[in-house]
Amino acid sequence: MDDIQYDVESEQQAFELLERYLSGEGLPEKISFNGWPSLTIRLTGDKFNKSLTPSVMKGFVEMQSQINKSYALAKYGTPDVRRLTKEELDALEIEVTVEQGSSLVEINIDGFLSKLTHELVGKMNATEIVFTVLGAAVIWGGVTVFKRFLDNRKDTRLAEITKEGDKEHLRAMQVMTQEETKRLQIISEMVAKKPLLDNMDRMSYDAKTTMVKSFVRSDTAEIDGVTIDSETAKELVTNARRRSVEMRIDGVYRIEEVNNTDPECFKVKVRRIDSDQRLTCVVQDIFLDESGNKEALQRAEWERKPVHLSINAKHVDGDIKSAVILYVKDVDNKPD
Repeated sequence: MDDIQYDVESEQQAFELLERYLSGEGLPEKISFNGWPSLTIRLTGDKFNKSLTPSVMKGFVEMQSQINKSYALAKYGTPDVRRLTKEELDALEIEVTVEQGSSLVEINIDGFLSKLTHELVGKMNATEIVFTVLGAAVIWGGVTVFKRFLDNRKDTRLAEITKEGDKEHLRAMQVMTQEETKRLQIISEMVAKKPLLDNMDRMSYDAKTTMVKSFVRSDTAEIDGVTIDSETAKELVTNARRRSVEMRIDGVYRIEEVNNTDPECFKVKVRRIDSDQRLTCVVQDIFLDESGNKEALQRAEWERKPVHLSINAKHVDGDIKSAVILYVKDVDNKPD
């Protein structure tokens, strides 16, 4: 597609563009958002008349926290918000507008999308930036991803609940439209293609967990036609586990040391090229079983050549606590 700026005015347009990219077609080199994304939630109850309670605000605070981590990850390769400046934090701040009557809450993430776009310049080409920013908009401001979360929690809880009588309330909840269900494949391919979007998706899951948990304080919460009462909100988030503690940190690394002295644990010390971040990684057993992988890591160390590694890591407040190498590829053939 040409470099004329394209206005994205709806979630449908966003998914059409994402699908084009995933099917090998082009994307505009510049996009702007016009009236979308804007996530709207209607809360009802005695305390919700153009106002929000502190308990409900916790959900929006968690969303802000995870958005800040998403930006830190895009900028530094680690979700450590301590590295962000006050100016950056101010620019990333989401806008929460509450309207008269039952509290109609509108969440605006324009500041985050703008900062993310500027931060990715020089790290990706123009079409990759557009794809990534569109993905971030869908993850953080799209109703489809919110409904996917609700549907996932519904299915998980139905599998966990043992008493048939206790399942009826959840079974009655209709979440996704046919069109939204078709979009799930696009979301799946989108996060598989870009580790940054995969990480944002995990962070978004945790933010939505806290947000739905806060809906327990209202009589009902409505998101794009899906109404959740207090009892359902409580049921949906029961036993929900945090996902953002795990992250993908794929990138180009140099192998600084290979340690295969322990027959049960193959370890590799690596240094990321673009940030000088150093990690000690364990190599996944199934990865070692595949022909040539161990030799590829050893050869990369001996020849001192960079390789593209896919790494799954666990972190606490941005500090990497463990890392596992999933696969290795030559830099010339690394994934997009």
